[in-house]
Amino acid sequence: MGTAELPRASLPPSRGHHRPVKPGLHRSIIFWSGLLVMAFIGWAWAESQQGSRYLVKDRWSSVSLASRLIVEYDAHSPGGSEWKAGFVEIGQMSDRAQTLSRIRLGWPRFIRAIGEQESLEFAQFGTIAGRHPDPVEAYHREEFDLFPNRANWTLSLPYWLILLTVALPWSGLLYGRHRRIRRAATRAPVPPPP
Repeated sequence: MGTAELPRASLPPSRGHHRPVKPGLHRSIIFWSGLLVMAFIGWAWAESQQGSRYLVKDRWSSVSLASRLIVEYDAHSPGGSEWKAGFVEIGQMSDRAQTLSRIRLGWPRFIRAIGEQESLEFAQFGTIAGRHPDPVEAYHREEFDLFPNRANWTLSLPYWLILLTVALPWSGLLYGRHRRIRRAATRAPVPPPP
């Protein structure tokens, strides 16, 4: 009995040169950092539908509520040097706050406390200068009416805008990295054939 030789796998003929292997984007710190930051923003966006997470120091506060990140300054706050943080579920909030629990893709808002005339109009008709404010603005106007003072203000940024603000530069950085890798691979010296 003879032993039959198994055929060897045929390899393509070597031309004597090869291009270096390009590292994939999955090996990039830019890629993973961007994914981590965007995952965190997505988590904060989803959690803002369940309630209000807040962080307070002195007269400044940051609140995640109703698909928005809200930064507030309250001139009437007594202030304090310690940090306060917490979470309030949507069911424990006012009825108006509960109407904010659906996903909203609204626009950014800068809201200042309004004067007495506007406060009366808002209390009677629910309008400010003849227009109906969106629910987020109306919610903050009710808070401002408790302490009418022009020093109070709120900056309300929707999470879609925050996510876009991170995603655009991240995509540009990834594209730039891809171009650098591709350019370096085409410039790599190719050894002459034997």
